[in-house]
Amino acid sequence: MFGECIVKYIDILGRKGCNRTAIEFCKLLLSLDPVNDPFGVFLRLDYYAIRGKEYKLLINFVKKITTEIYPEEKMASLLIMPNYLFTVPLAKYFDRGGECLSSMEMHDAFEQVVSLESNNINDLMDAPAESLLFLGAVLYPDLIVQLVNKVGKSQMHMGMKRDDSSGW
Repeated sequence: MFGECIVKYIDILGRKGCNRTAIEFCKLLLSLDPVNDPFGVFLRLDYYAIRGKEYKLLINFVKKITTEIYPEEKMASLLIMPNYLFTVPLAKYFDRGGECLSSMEMHDAFEQVVSLESNNINDLMDAPAESLLFLGAVLYPDLIVQLVNKVGKSQMHMGMKRDDSSGW
């Protein structure tokens, strides 16, 4: 009962724009049972972090939470969840000021994903946002299709120059 009330309160805080407070209540609920997460905090926390522009908090949370909950598991990571695989790159992108990588840096970012030698997805947390976004597109291609359908091709062309969109 207590947890359900806190979940409802988190939703109310989010609707009122109190995202930082919603994050703190998410962390409170998660501390009660982080292994089972009976209240779905892992499905909420990234949403409030992005809304509240708490990019570093989200990145650090994803880096550290699995080693704290599952210290013996080397392969445990929140990046296997689609919401984190797409919101962490978004947080990294905004954290670096919204600047795009050069084509050479982009190539290196893709190479980093393709040549992941340790088979530990947490090693990608130090990779640029584009690497993680590429991994998300590879692991969850249906989400990319849904996103393109939702956004629409007209909005995708808005930020491009005339020359760049000729291939579409």
